[in-house]
Amino acid sequence: MQPDPFSLQFWTVLGPGSSLRCGRDWQGVRDARPFEDDEFASCRHHCYAIAMNEITVSLIVAVSENGVIGRDGGLPWRLSSDLKTFRRLTMDKPIIMGRKTFQSIGKPLDGRDNIVVTRDPSFEVPGVSACDTVRDALILARVLARTRGAEEIMVIGGAGVYDVALPVADRIYLTRVHAVVEGDRHFAALDASEWIEVSREELPKGPRDDHASTLYVYDRRIAKA
Repeated sequence: MQPDPFSLQFWTVLGPGSSLRCGRDWQGVRDARPFEDDEFASCRHHCYAIAMNEITVSLIVAVSENGVIGRDGGLPWRLSSDLKTFRRLTMDKPIIMGRKTFQSIGKPLDGRDNIVVTRDPSFEVPGVSACDTVRDALILARVLARTRGAEEIMVIGGAGVYDVALPVADRIYLTRVHAVVEGDRHFAALDASEWIEVSREELPKGPRDDHASTLYVYDRRIAKA
């Protein structure tokens, strides 16, 4: 993939490894030129288009047999095996999450570009970038992916972020937790006309797991809208 003018200018002005605020720092890029207003808007649109087409956008989620993904701001289970799988699949890639998901984790995840979707202007955490919308987070993730040489963006939750990202996703890593649990956050069943299973991996219950689980990988059957 060839670098585009926006990402080159972005990193010339800000430098890789920065903690960014999408709107504020994109304004800094524009003010630094060489972009006119219409060129800048065009480049941002171009970044989004490429994020949706040249770089794989993936959701990664653990779901119980009855569709639960969360309870009281956290996970309703302890699954060490799945956490190891999560780390393996997300390492060295940009990850996008909501503010509540970040707060439940409690810190930036090492070895990954952490992007939090929040409209709170006071949200600033070293090593974490913030964007007002999932769309802006995908634009930023695309730039970060190119900087890292990554070919995949990982959306890691929560429920609201999944809902917005699902229509533009190419792949879903879904860990089916073999249990029926209570919870207040859910992940809807996938439409079989849109998604096809391409692989599965059994994750037997280990000494630090509450339940056995299975990792399914689904790819989109049809072109995104």
